[in-house]
Amino acid sequence: MRKIRQYYWFVASFVRHHLRGLILGIIGGIIVTLNFSSLIRLVPLKPTEYIGRPGSFTLPQLPLEIQQLVSDGLTQVDEAGQAQSALASRWETAEEGKVFTFTIGNGEKWADGKAVESTDLEYALDDITIDRPAPQIISFRLNDAYSPFPTVVSQPLFRRITTRNLLTKRTKIIGTKDFVIDEVRLRGGVIATLALRSSEQSRVFRFYPTEEDAIVAFKAGKVDRLEDISDPRDLVGWKNVTIEGTTNYDQYVALFYNTSHPDLASKSIRQALTYAIPDKDVSGERAISPISFKSWAYNPQVKDYESDPEAAKNLLDKEFSDKDSHLPPLEITTTQSYAPLAEKIVDAWKGLGITVTFKIVNFPDTSDYQILLIGQKVPSDPDQYTFWHSTQPTNFTHYNSPRIDKLLEDGRKTLDQDERKLIYQDFQRFLVEDAPAAFLYYLKSYTITRS
Repeated sequence: MRKIRQYYWFVASFVRHHLRGLILGIIGGIIVTLNFSSLIRLVPLKPTEYIGRPGSFTLPQLPLEIQQLVSDGLTQVDEAGQAQSALASRWETAEEGKVFTFTIGNGEKWADGKAVESTDLEYALDDITIDRPAPQIISFRLNDAYSPFPTVVSQPLFRRITTRNLLTKRTKIIGTKDFVIDEVRLRGGVIATLALRSSEQSRVFRFYPTEEDAIVAFKAGKVDRLEDISDPRDLVGWKNVTIEGTTNYDQYVALFYNTSHPDLASKSIRQALTYAIPDKDVSGERAISPISFKSWAYNPQVKDYESDPEAAKNLLDKEFSDKDSHLPPLEITTTQSYAPLAEKIVDAWKGLGITVTFKIVNFPDTSDYQILLIGQKVPSDPDQYTFWHSTQPTNFTHYNSPRIDKLLEDGRKTLDQDERKLIYQDFQRFLVEDAPAAFLYYLKSYTITRS
């Protein structure tokens, strides 16, 4: 009994002297238990890859390849620009292309296990009425027929979810794939860091204002890989660095002529200038039209304007048959990336007796230029109404052709793909003949990885 009393008084004395610590320990244990799922994130159990990319993005503007790591759209667009099934197992068209109804496939789930339902799908589409008559059916009613609409809903879809425990509440953005957007840090209203986490790995994207900034970060060891780099620069000579190049058939470089400028209103002058450009494929694979080489509607039979100084001279001689007439001075506007190419074009045009200069700007003004040397993104569908139709403010060449307008109008209303292909092949043939732009080459991009 004496030993039991001794143990009792010992324990009682210990508790009395350490009561505060014991209470805090119990409370701490409870907090850790309740917040275990949040705290475990801080333990580096999964491999993490740090990726650098140039560019300024908000969440809706994230590069498509990053969005596609997290989710699918109702459809997906293949390499040829055709819509294929994704979350939607099938779709139907009614009222001559004004109504599109999509059926969500059985078994499609969000990353948290919830079934994908039509009420989950949020779209901000102007002049479109959306109806959700059943959990697996969503219907879009357009004011006008628009045959490429299935490619519009290929945009990946997301849900915000909130996880709660005793002391914390966190919001995540999930999709239909294993990766979730776990953390977003902003800098000046655009994304600085984006963390994606899956059950097996983490990828942290760090965005930089310029390629130079991204390359400096890579050299400093802040990222393991660089993506979407147009010029590897001096990294080409670095040891333990792998550089892989990819041709982007959805981006081309071209000289755009301001056809509303009096010195460039003549088709013959634009054709002559285009013929005079040397080595149009010197920086990448040759592009000959505004529609991608990979597109189901591509026309390989358009005029290619291979370098032909003699043809250029003959066209200019016919245009300026009067000995006292000549082409006024021209100016090319471009960015630093295309300065070497601009110099070659200037030299070639000077060889024809043309007075020409070029200027470098950071952000070209498409509302105020004579000739513009820039890269251009190609939409997945061959519909290029917004680029070339005479009524569109985004038609920055101010190109005006009733024939082209009619082809573009018909192409976006026609549902039969064979008929659409004929329309867009004619569109390419007549547009390239008129030469509102000199199509040069497809852009390349590089992925640079530390070995």
